[in-house]
Amino acid sequence: MTIELSEKEAYGIELRNVVADRLEKLMEQDDRIIALDADLSAASNWNKLQETHPNQFINVGVSEANMVGMASGLSIAGFIPFIHSFGPFVTRRVFDQLYLSGGYAKTTINIYGSDPGFAVGPNGGTHTTLEDVALMRSIPMQ
Repeated sequence: MTIELSEKEAYGIELRNVVADRLEKLMEQDDRIIALDADLSAASNWNKLQETHPNQFINVGVSEANMVGMASGLSIAGFIPFIHSFGPFVTRRVFDQLYLSGGYAKTTINIYGSDPGFAVGPNGGTHTTLEDVALMRSIPMQ
């Protein structure tokens, strides 16, 4: 399922708004899509998803590892989960869960890791990551 951006839409829009808008359109097309957010919906603009699709939105709180487990279970049950937190929190912090509950279990978990790399540098080392892509590439997809 793909939604193409027009050239006009592709420029000048914050990434968080593009992601939220596209996910909202996908949710309108398919009620199996579930958005899970780690208490950052105001930062990601996913709060609009909570308003427009309350039955397809779960705020898991600051609990990224549990969010990955929930997404895996939702995938096994036939849902299409999309998860969001800051980049290092949905890669490095939850790597074991992604590896086992995602790759090893052959589930589908769509990950939106916002503010990757040093984008939130002022928040310190816990919020920065350079190894996120390397970690995700090491998970075997079968």
